[in-house]
Amino acid sequence: MGVPAVRAQSRPALALALCALFLSSSARADEGASEEAQEQVSEEACAFGAARMGRLRTVQEPTACGRYCTTTTRFTVEDADGTPLLGLTNDQFTGPELSEEDGYRPLLGVRCQRGAVVLTLEERDDVALTFRWDEKSGRLRLVHTAAVQRALVLSPLSGADAERRVAVRALARAALEGAAAAGPDGGPASQLGGIDQAFVDGLTLSTARDAIEAGAWERGEQIVNQVSASWPSSRAQPFHPPLSLRKRAAQLREELADRRNDSEPVRVLSRTRLGTLTKVQALPIDPGLAPTLFWRRGEVCVVQEDASGTMRCYAPDARRWGPRLPVETPVSSARELKQLDFGSRGMESCLSGPSLALVVRKDVPDDRVNPCERGPGSDLADVLAVVDGSALLRVGFQLDRGGNEGEPLSVALANEAFARSAGGLLTGNGSSRFLRDGRLALVADDGERRWDVLRAAGPGQSWAAPPLVSPDQRWVVAQSQQGGTVTLWLFHLSPSIGP
Repeated sequence: MGVPAVRAQSRPALALALCALFLSSSARADEGASEEAQEQVSEEACAFGAARMGRLRTVQEPTACGRYCTTTTRFTVEDADGTPLLGLTNDQFTGPELSEEDGYRPLLGVRCQRGAVVLTLEERDDVALTFRWDEKSGRLRLVHTAAVQRALVLSPLSGADAERRVAVRALARAALEGAAAAGPDGGPASQLGGIDQAFVDGLTLSTARDAIEAGAWERGEQIVNQVSASWPSSRAQPFHPPLSLRKRAAQLREELADRRNDSEPVRVLSRTRLGTLTKVQALPIDPGLAPTLFWRRGEVCVVQEDASGTMRCYAPDARRWGPRLPVETPVSSARELKQLDFGSRGMESCLSGPSLALVVRKDVPDDRVNPCERGPGSDLADVLAVVDGSALLRVGFQLDRGGNEGEPLSVALANEAFARSAGGLLTGNGSSRFLRDGRLALVADDGERRWDVLRAAGPGQSWAAPPLVSPDQRWVVAQSQQGGTVTLWLFHLSPSIGP
């Protein structure tokens, strides 16, 4: 079955959106046990400097379990008079694995050591932020250790250095959030010195630069966009990013655009407007639908939207439309297939995302299709074309003829199979493929490199369906939509020479 690999069922995470969902069910379960459980509180003396004492207070709340379990631990660093200086919370969440972009937060450690407060990550002990009392400002201040100085360099880092910069950034963000919670009157900088929003955002942009340099373009772009989205446009807001940060974000976007443009695996040689329709057309790769837009003997054919039962076909090389013809249904299409959608509820260990769509023959009972079992079905996102009737040519160059296992194919055999289709997503002589969102990826996709070779659809328009590549992989037809009008576009493709 072409489904994502099994992932770990348990990993520490903090996700506000998920907690709201999961804790509601937690409150309803094991009510009797919850009444008996008590929070555990501990305190220890904490020296901030040569002559400054405070304390570290740790509160572990009872584990709340329902469908998932969450164990919350709160750390508070207080001055001698009880003034909170730093507040941090760990939510150890047992459930689906999350990325940082989805809300994942690493587990933190706080300790008092040699006249300083040290903030660490439980996952690794080679990175820490150290804070000492600053008599001049009357607050804890970040110490610029060698690790911090290394993380602050503007040049890109790689390998272990890049990983340490990510860790320093995670600690700095946690410290900033903890300082904001600790000082409600004076704001984030009231009880913690040396770290502010500009400091954290600068580190974040540096981690994006490292990702882009390493070829993780999607992750780098997502980081830049998330940082920029948090910046207010008005200078009246509490935090307004300095011009230097805005320039760095713009430079990263330009650099990423240049890298993508210089490495496109497929080039567009020309773009032709073919005409307009009143609705988005069904493709031969759409499960359960009779295709109304497909390729036939080197021409792209469109079923007419009236009740005439006719179609017209466009010959790209001749650059002209042919006469009306009786509809000739493609030999191969997904009409006799169906799509079954699965959510992550109860299947977290089997799905790599919040949902999964599997494609199977219509005669396969629904209860036989299960992402957690080695049964029939191909991930819709992996389908490249439908060939030989209703067989699925999928990513990894396998032919799914309806069994539990796919038939492996070489690149040459995959290209031959694609040539028997009525169009699909494979292109570049089998080197790359279009995704259903219209972007291009390598067939051996690492999930990080994407190319927008078709560019924008046009003013006020958006791409309304996956592109449909011709069986010889020389052409692709795409549909853009604006209001109630759909426009057909034809692109002439050529594999790129070079990287």
